[in-house]
Amino acid sequence: MKYVIYSPDATREEAEPMFWSNNEGWGTLGSATHFSKDESKRLDLPLQPNGNKLKPEGVWMKLYEAEKLVEYA
Repeated sequence: MKYVIYSPDATREEAEPMFWSNNEGWGTLGSATHFSKDESKRLDLPLQPNGNKLKPEGVWMKLYEAEKLVEYA
């Protein structure tokens, strides 16, 4: 099973579902990096500034769920 990283915050700003690409940053599902289940459990999410700290941005999502999200957006 493949996973992608989805950003609700970036989606609100762009008005379309936004997903993480290791090469391009936030973008469409077509450019998203696909991760294995093992990678989704051991890799950190992208970070964004939050005051003086960094916080994770995004959530892990199964690829098929992301495809449905894009289809109904």
